[in-house]
Amino acid sequence: MLIALCDDNARDRTGLAKAIRAILNGRRLAVELREFPSGEALLSAMDQEAFSICFPDIFLTGVSGVAVARRIRQAGPPPPLWLPPPARSIWRTALRWAPPTAW
Repeated sequence: MLIALCDDNARDRTGLAKAIRAILNGRRLAVELREFPSGEALLSAMDQEAFSICFPDIFLTGVSGVAVARRIRQAGPPPPLWLPPPARSIWRTALRWAPPTAW
């Protein structure tokens, strides 16, 4: 499983990466995690790699998480996006691409 994690805050990115690894490794799933400090870096990597799931931060410096998600969607069938719980309604309104059951 190849996972993309995008957050411009290094501490948050590292903390989430550790949590994801702990959860998935505890379930004996083979996990490869790629960390990106910007939306631009994630979008560039998506041209070369097919991610199983993406974890974009909403409030990225430069290209926002919402813009990243839109570009991913426009490029073709997107990988699942994990969205922080407080932001779910913002994402539903901004993206209008996933049914409520996907949230």
